[in-house]
Amino acid sequence: MPLVSDYCVVLSLMSAVRGMLGFHAYPFPADHAVLMLIHLARPGLYAGFTYADATLWFTSSFFLASIGVSCVRIFVGGGTLRTAAAALPRYPAPDRRKGRVICCYPAFEMLLRKALGHAERYFAYSYPRDRWYVRAVIAGENSVRRLKRNPFRAFVHPVTRMPQTIERAGFRLAARRRSWQGAAEVWVR
Repeated sequence: MPLVSDYCVVLSLMSAVRGMLGFHAYPFPADHAVLMLIHLARPGLYAGFTYADATLWFTSSFFLASIGVSCVRIFVGGGTLRTAAAALPRYPAPDRRKGRVICCYPAFEMLLRKALGHAERYFAYSYPRDRWYVRAVIAGENSVRRLKRNPFRAFVHPVTRMPQTIERAGFRLAARRRSWQGAAEVWVR
């Protein structure tokens, strides 16, 4: 994960420098005849054009740089992630699986402790990230369910307390992947 964060910082800095250089080397063509007419007739539209021009200098370079780095990482970088094949334990019967999803269970610590008691060597789980936008979406979903008289509710639990519970069971973090809305972790004993 730090490698991805480093790429994001480098890409952001590169695009900021590129945007500033491009913006100053090729300023908005305010002396263009058509743009002058737009400025006189519709000042708000003209302001929108000027802001869009400035924004595109920065965002375009960021998108191009991120696409380039992604292509290099995918096609040139080779496979750096290791995968291990191992026999998976038997999955519980469907009637015993209900309520075993972190975001669907209000007492997450009890659920984690129970699941950790069954885990011998590996423990993997996923959860929604504790961010304001994830909380807003889940609150909206819960409101819709409440209006439809559906008793099911989803939860966003404190992310700091879940790893503490897992570490107390003797596991250490082996891998973590995050997206803008959720995260998945693999723990090893």
